[in-house]
Amino acid sequence: MNPKEIVFLTVTILTLVIFCYWMYRSYYKTHDSFHEMTDKEIFEFIGKQPDGLVSVELLTNNSVLTKSAARTRLSSLAMKGLLATNHTKSFKTYYSLKERIKGAPYPSLSSHPFLSLGHLMILFKHFDYKLSVQHICLVTNLPVTVIMKEMKYFEKEKVVEGISQNIGQDDGMGSAPTRSFYILKEPYRNNPDAYLEKEEKFNLDLEKMYQEIETKRKA
Repeated sequence: MNPKEIVFLTVTILTLVIFCYWMYRSYYKTHDSFHEMTDKEIFEFIGKQPDGLVSVELLTNNSVLTKSAARTRLSSLAMKGLLATNHTKSFKTYYSLKERIKGAPYPSLSSHPFLSLGHLMILFKHFDYKLSVQHICLVTNLPVTVIMKEMKYFEKEKVVEGISQNIGQDDGMGSAPTRSFYILKEPYRNNPDAYLEKEEKFNLDLEKMYQEIETKRKA
């Protein structure tokens, strides 16, 4: 390899190492601060603002989160597509919900520490068969990371299908703001009780998944 190729390879490797380290720190900062303020509490805090907007500073001043933790949590939820980002002329970022909070009363669920198949069907019925991660979080108080992993499982098992919906005008760069939600696939769409045949297997898989996530979080 010539000197230029060596330099390029070195810079590429260093960039990858720095990126992986940043992702590692971001992951654990998010999980370490969850017990201080849950994702549900963040959604509800944003929903209570008169203009529906929250900055890092506003969240920091009205919660136990540090400025670093508040920035990490808000940006993480935005990167997962659950919050919209809004910018001032000076590039200050404000975060907002992509959908209004449908208030209580919420349906009562069992004490499973994960989203069981039975829970899923109850929630679909309550939210008119269009179910979002935000809906699930507000009812169960599960972390968004856990919910999204479980919903991927339900997609893989062909129980649900993810939908993206445009909610705003094109930004002039070929893209428009979107919100995501899930719908039931057949046979569950027209026969919700069809899940009973597979409930035990699914719940065992989901419980194992939840335990693996918790083990990693506590490691």
